[in-house]
Amino acid sequence: MLYRYKFIIITFCILFLNNNLYAQSDTKKDSLLNITKLGKEDIKTINALNKLAGIYLYNNTDSALFFAETAKKLSEKISYEEGTAESCNYLGRADIILGHYKESYNNFYKALRIYEKLKDTMNIAKIYSNIGTIHYYQKNFKKARKFFDLAIQIYISEDYKEGIANVYNNLGLIYSDRDVLDTAEYYFLNTVKIAEETGNTKIEISALGNIARLYMIKGEYEKAAEAFLRITEKAEDVNDKSVFSVTYTNIAMAYLNMAEIEKNKKIRLSLLHKAVKYGNMALKEAQGLKSHSLRSYAFYVLAGTYKKLENYKKALEYYEKLTAVNDSIFNREKTEAIASVEAKYQNEKKQLQIDNLEKEKAADYEIIKRQKVIIAVSAAGFILVTTLSVFLFMLYRSKNKALKLLDEKNKNITEQREKISAQRDKISEIAFELKKVNRTKNKLFTIIAHDLKNPFQGIIGFSEMIKNKAKQEDLPEILKYAEFIYDASNQTYRLLDNLLDFTRSQTGLVKFSPKNVSIKSIAEEGIIISKNNAEAKGVNIIEEIDDNVTAYVDKSMIITVIRNLVSNAVKFTPKGGTVKIKAFGKNNDVIIEISDTGVGIKDVDIPKLFRADLNFSTFGTQNEKGTGLGLVVCKDFILKNNGSISVKSKVGKGSIFTVILPAKKDEK
Repeated sequence: MLYRYKFIIITFCILFLNNNLYAQSDTKKDSLLNITKLGKEDIKTINALNKLAGIYLYNNTDSALFFAETAKKLSEKISYEEGTAESCNYLGRADIILGHYKESYNNFYKALRIYEKLKDTMNIAKIYSNIGTIHYYQKNFKKARKFFDLAIQIYISEDYKEGIANVYNNLGLIYSDRDVLDTAEYYFLNTVKIAEETGNTKIEISALGNIARLYMIKGEYEKAAEAFLRITEKAEDVNDKSVFSVTYTNIAMAYLNMAEIEKNKKIRLSLLHKAVKYGNMALKEAQGLKSHSLRSYAFYVLAGTYKKLENYKKALEYYEKLTAVNDSIFNREKTEAIASVEAKYQNEKKQLQIDNLEKEKAADYEIIKRQKVIIAVSAAGFILVTTLSVFLFMLYRSKNKALKLLDEKNKNITEQREKISAQRDKISEIAFELKKVNRTKNKLFTIIAHDLKNPFQGIIGFSEMIKNKAKQEDLPEILKYAEFIYDASNQTYRLLDNLLDFTRSQTGLVKFSPKNVSIKSIAEEGIIISKNNAEAKGVNIIEEIDDNVTAYVDKSMIITVIRNLVSNAVKFTPKGGTVKIKAFGKNNDVIIEISDTGVGIKDVDIPKLFRADLNFSTFGTQNEKGTGLGLVVCKDFILKNNGSISVKSKVGKGSIFTVILPAKKDEK
């Protein structure tokens, strides 16, 4: 339950990290756009472009990049240093949102050099804070703290309280991510205090959300609920309707967590009803916003709450709604991707039409130029006056017609450009939404994989019981189908297990907790799952590991590695073959070798084994189907443990997978 809760809270809190949004009306936006359309190369135009970059920064980042880049080029052209620095700042912030950290560094440091030259201390502090934000997102907390400290020194000297509150909030996030929760709470509480003094509701809501997150991590769910309720009292002042839905969902989660640990049945029932109340409020807000992801969060908490209330009909109803909205998110992603490609094609087509119109325009000007030459020459010939007069009259009419046509084409070109500009903005918005949907899909996918594991464990257990009973009673037909169910459910469960490990690893949710552990004990746990398959196939598993071989690793990760490697070895080893596991110390490393006398691997296929994008998988000696993810997860987990993996194989002879891990550390 805590894992799901943590995802929602992080989504809410990071939203406000160093986020100085513009709250501009549509009228103001249109006014700024009209200034830029005048085509002047002056300071007023540059300032308008930079303000537009700020307006579009968080709801249409690609458009913000366009306006900031245009402002930068124009500022450099007319040597307007303040404009160049401000545009570089917006380019850096947009690059942070898009994850382009290297480009973000370059832009921020260029802005910093200009502000240092201009001795603009407040903007220097702002850039320090932005650079600290880059380091925060890259999990380099030491450097992030350094730059936040530089920023806060300036803010304190200038008595700029909103800047101090913003940096305090960011420092709280650093200590929270480092699990120094008391220090994090100190900074968040100070942020709330300053925000209340200055009336900055946005920063106050962010800090309250971070405080609630800390309480949830500590298991102080009642305090967390109180903090979230304070957010709902303040949220009317923030121009973001999604805050209500997310906050109500988090309140429901807090009550659900309280109910799970409450011993008194009457109180537990009251807490669950409160969870239902706030879950329904969250759902109402989400439906008003027509947000699939927010509806999904609300469905999830309502389904879990009704399950705890033992109202399984309602629980099933909301689980089905959750599944439907997840499918809708996935289908919408595909539709928008197709629409994006089609829009790109239409834009390219329209651009080609504009180019052709420009060529026709140039040709018309050339015709007019020649006509003037003809008129000048014709005036010199008196004999041809009559003929030329008629000819000139015809040319005059042709000229007027050409000019009229030219005006119409110019008008069409202008209209086409305006349409293309509007479509470009729309494409940018779609691309931004597509990224958000993709992140939501990945996280929901992890949750679904979790929920599917339990039913498959039941199927595996019951099918194994049926299979054993069929063997005892000599029922070959039932034995045949029971073995099929058992093998299929086992295979699907391994796929889910690998899929869950892979998605958790890719989304950064696997917590790395290394310690000194015995390789022999790890190997024995990793072999257990493969023993039944090995016995059924007639494959002998040999373990040759001394008790004193110890490595400094995350135990659960390395068990997963050995489980996958041994399972693969058994799968590709024929009847009567051998799978051997050896481990020994060498210098400051521990070497683990898993060898088999199986079918081997072609040289051309070895580079494909550890690549997730290829999904490489083959059938075993008894047509066992692989998942295509096992070795990818192995490599990822080994790298997280500062180790390496390699393979040697010969077709028809077998394979040897070698894992190198750090040896045990001396405990101080």
